[in-house]
Amino acid sequence: MDNKARKLAPGALVAARDTVTRALCGERDVMARERLLDALDIHFARADDATAIQGLNRLDAGLRPAREGL
Repeated sequence: MDNKARKLAPGALVAARDTVTRALCGERDVMARERLLDALDIHFARADDATAIQGLNRLDAGLRPAREGL
């Protein structure tokens, strides 16, 4: 998904992707977040939005214990 398509994605999908990328890369590492967004786009390219959101939410849930423990 290119930047133009990313801007047109539904709000829930954008929010889920943003939550995961910020959790993994932090707030300041914009380049790492962009690379991760590209990787997520490739991974979920064939999935519908609901499936992509579900996958991202599962990833976020899996990361939560590590974030809270830090």
